[in-house]
Amino acid sequence: MIEQINENKDGEGLENVPRTMTLARRPLRSSELGVPSKLDDPEEVLDLIHSYGLFYTVQEPDQTIHFDHKSAKDDFTDGQKETSAVFPFGQAACRSELGCELLSVMSHSLKQDICSVKHVDVLRDEIDDDTILSHISE
Repeated sequence: MIEQINENKDGEGLENVPRTMTLARRPLRSSELGVPSKLDDPEEVLDLIHSYGLFYTVQEPDQTIHFDHKSAKDDFTDGQKETSAVFPFGQAACRSELGCELLSVMSHSLKQDICSVKHVDVLRDEIDDDTILSHISE
């Protein structure tokens, strides 16, 4: 996989998936991996995961992606020079960059009062399910 990343001349792309998977604290679904990996389509994420061969396993039906072996994840975290394509500025810098990117995505997509309740002291039981569903599915 490191050879694939080093041979990629198209700039960023291939290294984002192993970087995100290594920094994640749990297995991720293909839809979750898309944003930090800068891939819009979950199918594109899965295609890339399959191109990495035996490093990852995709668990159906929710398309959860796992490292096959702990040693595969360790290959990216051992600090060796070969992994510089995945962590060019070190893991701490990449973790910080990933956090900032995710915060930026959330700040553009999250909003206050998603159910248009207008009052902060309203309990969940005081709102009917249809109102919630109509606002969440938007």
